[in-house]
Amino acid sequence: MTPFMYGMELHSVYDDGAILSSEVAKISPDQLLAAFNDGVKNIVALSLETGITTAPAVPHMLINAFKNLAAISLETGYTLEALEKAKSAAANNKSSAPAQSSAKVEAKVEEAPKEEEADMDMGDMFGE
Repeated sequence: MTPFMYGMELHSVYDDGAILSSEVAKISPDQLLAAFNDGVKNIVALSLETGITTAPAVPHMLINAFKNLAAISLETGYTLEALEKAKSAAANNKSSAPAQSSAKVEAKVEEAPKEEEADMDMGDMFGE
């Protein structure tokens, strides 16, 4: 006797009155989640662009609103308690980073030489 193999090959799937191709059965859960995540990203982008509030867009709207308040606060000098907390947290993160030597910092800070402006004749362009 020689060894042999047998099995089934899927050609189509019948589900609730619909006949689907065999490719539907090959969809993995990772592909399904990736497609769902892409759809949610599209909903968020559309919501943010149109200003229509949806549940997935709310965190982004709140963060954008805080960014706008922080920008106004920094420009006007008005202090916000939440902004001060964010500044102190950022300062703590910077202080925990490894310190660079002052020579390296000074080398990076060197300014480019300023070019002198050439006096150009504009041919009485502005009526002077």
